[in-house]
Amino acid sequence: MRFLSLITLLFSFPTTYAIYLPANQYISLPFNAYTFSQQLDPIVGLPDQHFYRVTTSFGFSAELAGRTKLLKNNEKVPIEELKIGDQIQINPFIGVAYEDPPDIVIVDEQKILDSLTTLSILSPNRRKNVMNKLHEFKLLPLKLNDSRFPLLIKLFGFLLSESRFFLTKEFEPRININAREEIIDHIQQDLTELSFPSSKFLKIEPFRHTENFYSLTETSTSCRLQISSSAATILFFALGLPLGRRGEQKLEIPSWILENATPWQQALFLSTYLGCRMATPTAKTKYNFNGIFIQLSQRLPYAEYGIEFQEQLRSLLNLFGIETGNVLWYDDFTTPNTIRIRFKINENSENLMRLFSTFSFEYHPQKQMYAHLANCYLRYKSSFTARSRPIHETNFPTIAEFFNNYKSKDGLIHDEIIAIEPINHRSFHYFHHQSSPQIINNFVVANE
Repeated sequence: MRFLSLITLLFSFPTTYAIYLPANQYISLPFNAYTFSQQLDPIVGLPDQHFYRVTTSFGFSAELAGRTKLLKNNEKVPIEELKIGDQIQINPFIGVAYEDPPDIVIVDEQKILDSLTTLSILSPNRRKNVMNKLHEFKLLPLKLNDSRFPLLIKLFGFLLSESRFFLTKEFEPRININAREEIIDHIQQDLTELSFPSSKFLKIEPFRHTENFYSLTETSTSCRLQISSSAATILFFALGLPLGRRGEQKLEIPSWILENATPWQQALFLSTYLGCRMATPTAKTKYNFNGIFIQLSQRLPYAEYGIEFQEQLRSLLNLFGIETGNVLWYDDFTTPNTIRIRFKINENSENLMRLFSTFSFEYHPQKQMYAHLANCYLRYKSSFTARSRPIHETNFPTIAEFFNNYKSKDGLIHDEIIAIEPINHRSFHYFHHQSSPQIINNFVVANE
């Protein structure tokens, strides 16, 4: 079974290489619409190859050819030259199994025309210009299996959470986004990939300093991004982006996500939306995490839409085995005529590990990193308690100690090899790729 990683690694090795691995393992590809067609070709008998099973302290294991190179201290070292105790780089994210999306039209010319009419954009020239631009970008008709649709899903999930879609006095459609500069830069890059122009502005208060639970200081520049392309804004409206300010929108998850999208496309939507709405994991005790709340605020005339939206979101998470509490709402005493609507992702370890390994929290590299750390900590604690006495009676690290020790800039985790065993295999898959390192059973592989 092939798996896709929805994370873009921050480095690249533009070389051609081959990897051998057995059929029961998976490859996570860095998120790119053009990697979906990569295939594994079965071969039998590799007389010149020796194979090994590598196991780490966090419970990750992979079976690979001895000449396969893993990353040790950012150096590419063959497995044959590694030893117990060496630190290698892993990525605990797994993702969702890939399957080809159906050949279904999601947006056609009539839907664009209906969207323009709904927004009272009636000028024949303006309507024609929007249609011509979308045809020029080859986005009409827009199908679920279009190679650029993953970028649209990513952007849609973010915009649904963080944007304001409005009309100017001249009925020009605009989308405004306020976010950290590094997030804005990533979004602008994806918009450019789709040929959609956008403008970035620094806000008056350029720096925001935050202290999180783990005493790790973060500094960022706050920015505003405006999408002024009528073709782009109308397309997102046709996909289901609601008109209005946040808290004053008729929120809903579109039917094409709930009914037509494949599981990995649904997971990609959730990854971007949860990246905005989900808080960073925090500790309940020294060794246990709190549950995670997913919250939004709605003005009272729009409260019913917010409640139904949260129910849809909770049901979508349940499809991936994520256990949640009920949707609750209460008055927001800081803002008149507003209610807060939230539900909780349950804090049991298995549930949190499933959450952190399934969704990648796109556009939020810091949340990705903390999710990786939390996932590894829970895996480490699970394997440790299975073979040792209670952790409070040992020198097992607290959550804060673990996070401070294993935090990295690239989001990858350094894990210790605890076993390297020679194995015999008759049938292996052959994987051939020409760019960036791959992740095989969570191991970062970087052959030359």
